[in-house]
Amino acid sequence: MRKKVYFIIVLLLLSVIGNILLYKNFLKLKKKIEVFRYEQISKEINIQINHGKKLSELTIFTDSVNINLKDIIKNEYLFIFRIPQGACNTCTDEIIPDIKDLSVKIGVQNVKYLLDKNLPNERYIFANKYDLPISSVILTKERLEIPFEGLNLPYALILDKELVIRCFFIPKKNDIQYNQIIMQFIEGNFF
Repeated sequence: MRKKVYFIIVLLLLSVIGNILLYKNFLKLKKKIEVFRYEQISKEINIQINHGKKLSELTIFTDSVNINLKDIIKNEYLFIFRIPQGACNTCTDEIIPDIKDLSVKIGVQNVKYLLDKNLPNERYIFANKYDLPISSVILTKERLEIPFEGLNLPYALILDKELVIRCFFIPKKNDIQYNQIIMQFIEGNFF
């Protein structure tokens, strides 16, 4: 009888250990798939950006007025942080303080937060949540013409006056140092 109990305990332990190992392998495979997907998208984006990807004119909404995106680029470059509808809130929450610091250094007028929303109240909700000037928050019903747009992740880009993308980056969740290095690069090279 004791042998049966020991045998059952050993089988259960082996089963638990086997399931743990399977789960760990599953997580590794899932991570590899995510990295591969990210790399493929990044390659496509970099090809477009390295060839001076120019956005077509985009209509934005600010203060009850529809205007062209090109019209709000007052200086040589504009930093845009794009938050598509359904974007990762944690990713957005982590990068906003760094963007606010950047906006102090390069000028608030050179930083815009582009929301993918349809309601004007969304601007005020977003601006209040992050303590931002309402003039820095803009809305659009249109999608930007870059491959990353459909993944519902926040990203940042630098546009020049002709709407050519000069820099593009995706903030890394839980990697504050990486995000700060990118902000320093942007400040040093564009503003």
